[in-house]
Amino acid sequence: VDGYHDHEAFLEAAEAERRILIASVGHDLRTPLASLRAALEAVEDGVAPDPVAYLGGMAKDVEHLGRLVEDLFEYARIESGRYTPVRAALDLRELIDETIEVLAPIAAARGVSLRLGADRAAQITVDVAGMGRVLRNLVDNAIRHTPVGGSVTVEIVDRGFRVIDEGPGFPATFRSQAFEH
Repeated sequence: VDGYHDHEAFLEAAEAERRILIASVGHDLRTPLASLRAALEAVEDGVAPDPVAYLGGMAKDVEHLGRLVEDLFEYARIESGRYTPVRAALDLRELIDETIEVLAPIAAARGVSLRLGADRAAQITVDVAGMGRVLRNLVDNAIRHTPVGGSVTVEIVDRGFRVIDEGPGFPATFRSQAFEH
């Protein structure tokens, strides 16, 4: 009887993890799609201050969507036990610049300024795709939760980054869980 309950608990935990993954994938897909939509509308409406730069950002969003599809295949490898993260050297400043460029149309559409603060080099070795996804999600969330006329700043600190916004922040009850998954 105990083995049956342990198996049931395992299945319930696995299902809970799948739900978290699906929610994460949905969130990860929403960011580049929203950015593409905002940039496309700005270019179509003739209000993009630099249409060529917006098109470049759109191309990067398409690349990012392709990486997300690859991530879904990686998930299948994780599930089968055949996953190994790919760690590589990364210039964090370049990743932040790219993130700001890609999310600039979303920020502009929401009336939020987006900038790099504490401009300095930072070479780190990380799972590059994972780090890019985390940074984009944090900046996208900051833009969405910053009031109109506010600002979002991404700073390089030590061997990482900090996203500063004017939003309400995490509820106190959620702060201890914010970065568990």
